[in-house]
Amino acid sequence: MRNVSEYLTKQYLQGETLMHIRTQLTKKKSMHLKSFFQTKKMTAILQSISKTKTKGKYVPNQYKYSYLSPSAKLQKNIQSFFSFLLSETFIRYVSFISGKKLSLASLCVKVYRKGDYKVIHDTSIKSRVRIVIDLTKQWKEHYGGMIGIHEGNEFITIPLKKNDLSIVLCTKNTKDFVLYVKHFAKQKRVFVELSFS
Repeated sequence: MRNVSEYLTKQYLQGETLMHIRTQLTKKKSMHLKSFFQTKKMTAILQSISKTKTKGKYVPNQYKYSYLSPSAKLQKNIQSFFSFLLSETFIRYVSFISGKKLSLASLCVKVYRKGDYKVIHDTSIKSRVRIVIDLTKQWKEHYGGMIGIHEGNEFITIPLKKNDLSIVLCTKNTKDFVLYVKHFAKQKRVFVELSFS
């Protein structure tokens, strides 16, 4: 069984911190957790992902991006990280802080380059909890690529910072989008997206 201390920073292993996250998440429906994972491991994982071939996904007027799935041929440290995220240990961790009994519905690394985007369309998020793990090094807001969650009249913006984790409690009316990545963006926008049902 995987141990959460293998990847998480110490502050997110403390019972008091977990209870605070759970309480605040229930009230706010979303939280942004800074420096969630151990920096050295995540830097190495990002370097490995940068060297790994991704597949393009494009539907005009809906989305355009590349992705890396868990079933692809991956370097060992990426495989280990995916195994951790897919483990019962991590799923129980997310279940506890969200206050919901969950199972993992999907996991994918998404890569947004110049000209990539995802617009809000009729397909809602089919999950109860959505997690975004940012892997992008030194991304600047004016590059675009901002991740947003939309529900009714409310917009939630996922902050852009490497090694942070954002968690959102979803409903059947929740939809997401990614702003167009502008032509002068100097690098790729990389993040892990997990959906829990």
